[in-house]
Amino acid sequence: MYEIYDIETYPNCFTSTHYNVQTGAWVTFEISERRTDLVALIAHLNQLALTGTYLVGFNNLHFDWPVLSMVLQDDAIGVDALYARSQAIFASDNDYEFVDWEPRVKQIDLYKIHHFDNKAKRTSLKALEINMMMQSVQDLPIAPGTVLSYNQMDNLCEYNRHDVLATKIFFDYSHHQIKFRLSLGEHTLNSNDTKIGKDYFIKRLNLHKPYQQSPRKSIALKKIIFSYIDFINPELKRTLEYLKNINIVGTKDSFKPLTPTIGDLTVTVAQGGIHGSVSGETLCATETHAIIDIDVASYYPSLSIVNDLYPKHLSHHFCDIYADVKKERQGYDKKDPRNGMLKLALTGVYGDSGNPYSPFYDPKYTMSITINGQLLLCKLAEILTLHITDLRFLQINTDGMTVLINRNDLTRMREMMKQWEVWARGLELEEVEYSTMFIRDVNNYMAVKMDGGVKRIGEFCHETAKENPATREVAWHKDHSALVIPKAVEAYLLHGIQPVDFMRTHAQAFDFMLKAKIPKTSHLTLGSDTIQNTSRYYVSNVGKQLTKVSPPTEGYEVGWFKKANGVSEHDYFSVPPVTHDPRYHTKNKSLYKIRKTDFEAGWSVSLCNDARDFNPLNVNIEYYVQRAWALINSVNPHQSHQ
Repeated sequence: MYEIYDIETYPNCFTSTHYNVQTGAWVTFEISERRTDLVALIAHLNQLALTGTYLVGFNNLHFDWPVLSMVLQDDAIGVDALYARSQAIFASDNDYEFVDWEPRVKQIDLYKIHHFDNKAKRTSLKALEINMMMQSVQDLPIAPGTVLSYNQMDNLCEYNRHDVLATKIFFDYSHHQIKFRLSLGEHTLNSNDTKIGKDYFIKRLNLHKPYQQSPRKSIALKKIIFSYIDFINPELKRTLEYLKNINIVGTKDSFKPLTPTIGDLTVTVAQGGIHGSVSGETLCATETHAIIDIDVASYYPSLSIVNDLYPKHLSHHFCDIYADVKKERQGYDKKDPRNGMLKLALTGVYGDSGNPYSPFYDPKYTMSITINGQLLLCKLAEILTLHITDLRFLQINTDGMTVLINRNDLTRMREMMKQWEVWARGLELEEVEYSTMFIRDVNNYMAVKMDGGVKRIGEFCHETAKENPATREVAWHKDHSALVIPKAVEAYLLHGIQPVDFMRTHAQAFDFMLKAKIPKTSHLTLGSDTIQNTSRYYVSNVGKQLTKVSPPTEGYEVGWFKKANGVSEHDYFSVPPVTHDPRYHTKNKSLYKIRKTDFEAGWSVSLCNDARDFNPLNVNIEYYVQRAWALINSVNPHQSHQ
């Protein structure tokens, strides 16, 4: 059984709202000066523990449960102690200081399952409300630390219930992830995908804490570049020789990116990987020419296996297990949870080799994979250019390349690919044929497969869980604003439908909505009104200007003279910041001020935090049409559309 919950804490009011997934029952427990449900709350939690029910929350392992569990430790606890606990958690620099590793009531934390505790993916429940297209988007209605009136307590209970509803909706979208983890065992319940794969590998290697590692003071690239790599292309030869003379420390910013040209495509070779792409083009397959995407199958794991590469402290056994896991995965259907777990084991371990807290840590191994991986792709590209005249590179990226090639040369191309596979010690190449590609740049493009499937990257993306609830590929941490724009672009590029016609007949209101989210140190204004920091809006004919209002850069105050370029913090604060000193302050005597940044500058917007406030007759179609044409023109710059 599952029960969704969320807590709110204020100096004189604590609430915990619960929704039972099986029965549909709601209950809110309150501890305040007007009411105390402490006895009932304790009884409820004990019943959940007795029945093995899972409490499901959002960041509950780090906040909600460490506060709520106190009622099981002290049956006379008061609201002041619960509030003090919450403040201690907020103030702690250690994310794990208050975590209960053996909770009396089992916990499922959706925040951790989706890896929102990763800085690059950090996502709030409010942002999810917008991405999930909820009817209502609500931010905390009362400033933290406020001593609440009874009326405010009622408002807090309503807000608490709203957050539980949002968590319940996200729980429904997370069904596949939870089912997958339960199939592997409860110990994986609150692990993100990468951790599941890594832990499986640790188990297979029979590693035990404290883990060994292989830190490196420096890495001479000439010692890790495969001896069989060589080039004929002069620019690639220079690239190889340059790399062989590099000594790097760690894995960050130790050499400047290189930009050799292969065929007529200039690529970037860098520490993190290779990439290159044509820009601003639409490419179509014809009777004479094909668009072929070539990828190395399971590239990084395969590089380890065929070249006997492994973190120094783990021995050759690492490669044996890599090979076993790769073979084992092939025995399961792609929909089988075991296939998913083994895929994570293959892909997650390499990434963790650059993590100084990981048992796989070995920067030399990391660089052996990335540097050689790039050079091997360069060699494939060189082989193709040497033997095929009518070939053009459209993209080269981390694990493959896309080419435009004369169909008469396809057999020759595949012969060259087979030769490369032998030369590359048994790596395997896979290919997909596209009918069309629309390429703005390396990070933004759309490719149509021969079977009609569409690959969308960057600005062309518009997939949402709302349209495909079973998908595991929804990027919940990304901004899903104004999805009508990429949908209209696709309708035009693939079917010739004019963006203005598409938008005027598009019935999905949420696709016109955008997200504004700002940090707590700032605030949002709509016209002269202050609104909640996470808000949903649409560009409208009749509306107001949406603006982010921020204080000066942290550490500085309004009215102080600005620090001149090149001046250290120590020197700047050695004189009074309110008295101009040309040695440390800007010569034009500019001052630190309140900063204002407009959203959709020059356009009026209307709020729709409550989706019922959306008025299709008030939508400024021109805004959305202009943005659609800008993206269309970016892949077809020789045409001009208004």
